[in-house]
Amino acid sequence: MGTVQESELTVDIITFCNPIRGKIEGTARSDYMYSKIAGIMFPAFTMLTLTVLSVFGLFGEGDVNKSFFILGLTIIFPLTFLVQGISSALNKINPFIALFVSYIAFAVILMAFLDQSYWRFTIYYLVFWLMGYVGIKAFQKWRNHKNK
Repeated sequence: MGTVQESELTVDIITFCNPIRGKIEGTARSDYMYSKIAGIMFPAFTMLTLTVLSVFGLFGEGDVNKSFFILGLTIIFPLTFLVQGISSALNKINPFIALFVSYIAFAVILMAFLDQSYWRFTIYYLVFWLMGYVGIKAFQKWRNHKNK
């Protein structure tokens, strides 16, 4: 059995944990693909999970479930869209696919549990997604311009 030097081990761990570097070297290419899938599915999974937990009363008795659902609609769902916008910009995910998947999940929740007046939340969520996406793209452009 051969011995592994510390510098080789460090490079392998960094390559495995960093999907961008793994894409170049090929060792963590599948991890890069999974980070793209996770970036696309994150808000949908979060919205559906929180909704199911709230509807089936798994947060507790009484108004606790309703409070968690309202908290999700106003704070947690927009933050997941913000994270998805950031992830889309960093991982070069197609923004239309990412938003489409998230809006389909919200439409399912809307049709099943809410009335039609909640469609206005889609604009609210889009603003948060755009803040994340455009913010990261502007930062990347500024950083590249600064380095030249």
